[in-house]
Amino acid sequence: MRYTQVPGLIWMAIGITLLFGSIKLGLGTFQKPGPGFMPFFTGSLLGLLGLILAIISSRRKDKEDDKISLKKFFKQGVYALISSTIYIFVLDYFGFIIATFLFIFILLKIMGTRKWLTSILISLLTVGVSYLIFIFWLRINFPMGMLRIG
Repeated sequence: MRYTQVPGLIWMAIGITLLFGSIKLGLGTFQKPGPGFMPFFTGSLLGLLGLILAIISSRRKDKEDDKISLKKFFKQGVYALISSTIYIFVLDYFGFIIATFLFIFILLKIMGTRKWLTSILISLLTVGVSYLIFIFWLRINFPMGMLRIG
């Protein structure tokens, strides 16, 4: 097994764990979702993407140094964990829209070498789609923050 397959397998394991945990919570229906509804679909997607990543990594032909890739993966994972923790604490203060925009932007800058404009546009798109789905369509209330936006 190649070291570059490890991240995909880890994401797949996390996805499977989410699947089993969400089933225990109860899925509900599309009309009346239960507490495990979103984690189930999130886990499914995460597990599938992890599997795809592991397969793609196993088929690569280049001789990239796998140990450097693994070290970079864990370093990015620690940064993502720190960012997620900070996001939890600032969500009430800044509100869903601002905190989520900053969180996605920071993750994009940490995880890859995306240009500033690309990171800003992806962050705006993510917040916009999240707002439409959760606040507009599903009518879920998120923190508005100090500026009362959202």
